Amino acid sequence: MLMPPPQPLVSVVIPTFNRLQYLRAALASAIDQTFKDAEIIVQDNASEIDPTPAVLAVGDPRIRIWRNATNIGQTANIATACARARGKYVAILGDDDLWQPNFLETLVPPLESDPDIVVSFCAHDYIDFQGRLEAVRTEAVNQRFRNHLTEGVYGPFVEIALVSRSICAVSAAVYRRDAIDWLAIPMNLEYGCDNYINYLAARTGKRCFYHPARLAQ
Repeated sequence: MLMPPPQPLVSVVIPTFNRLQYLRAALASAIDQTFKDAEIIVQDNASEIDPTPAVLAVGDPRIRIWRNATNIGQTANIATACARARGKYVAILGDDDLWQPNFLETLVPPLESDPDIVVSFCAHDYIDFQGRLEAVRTEAVNQRFRNHLTEGVYGPFVEIALVSRSICAVSAAVYRRDAIDWLAIPMNLEYGCDNYINYLAARTGKRCFYHPARLAQ
């Protein structure tokens, strides 16, 4: 009898659409994490060019890929991918974004050490289409959204999540999977899925952890 694969600690979710060039780089940054106890879920939203051969060619057994028959919209694609996650924690990585190698290594331990923390998040860089740092934009965004925060635990965090909008849900955060009702996200929401995820996290009344390092791009 075949045994099911062991449950990973983290599910890395990469929703994608028509960005094969960037997807390769995003996928590489997920694979290259120093923290290895993870599955990687790629959810393709009916891209014009099927990314499946390129994704499978990477040859990492932790990768699973699904491809929608038709475009179901950005929000539904993200929520569908997250609902597939088996890990204790979920980290969404945009298909045009990158992680520093120690992203998961830094953000997972606070969640493991405190069951009341439902999201662990960090600061991030902005980069251009060639991957070059946009220093002025990076500084402006981090000053605007996270300048009031220092490293540590906060809770409840409704103001941080929904007023200051400090948590970058896509690409700069790790969520406790069972704290979020992923299927409660409105599938017809055209934009703002990230804000809705943060609403679902904040309404738990529990806590968040912030690290000021720029671990995502």
